[in-house]
Amino acid sequence: MKSNLSHAHLTTQFGGVAPDRLYQIYVNAEEHALATGQPAVIDARAGGGFSAYGGYLTGKFIRLVPDQLVVQFWRSKHFKDTDADAILSIAFRKNEYERTETELILTNVPNDVTRHDNSSWNHFYWEPFRAYLAGASEPADFARGMAQARR
Repeated sequence: MKSNLSHAHLTTQFGGVAPDRLYQIYVNAEEHALATGQPAVIDARAGGGFSAYGGYLTGKFIRLVPDQLVVQFWRSKHFKDTDADAILSIAFRKNEYERTETELILTNVPNDVTRHDNSSWNHFYWEPFRAYLAGASEPADFARGMAQARR
């Protein structure tokens, strides 16, 4: 089985929010669901499972460093049963300009799975997180987002 060693590598900056706040939105099921507009089940501990976007994304936590780092076995509905899990790592930190940033690295994604690149992460995670933090009255619309991402 072939896989992309580095399928996504994305550093994203956020103004006006602390790294620990972004971490909490990512690992807290209720906030994750509010930010993305889709159901999430999250057991935020090493070995704990997660499901996001109503089961579209699933996996297990490998390591958590509170308020700083998440490492997960990760897969989407587009993976075949025989595909190995991808590895997702997201660091939450302040950069040299005192802006909060996330550094996301997604590896071991099967070559025939093309949906989880940098633009998808921006579209389905960081843009909805920004809207949520800004007090958006409506959560992200996953179906609308999927249609836009395929164009």
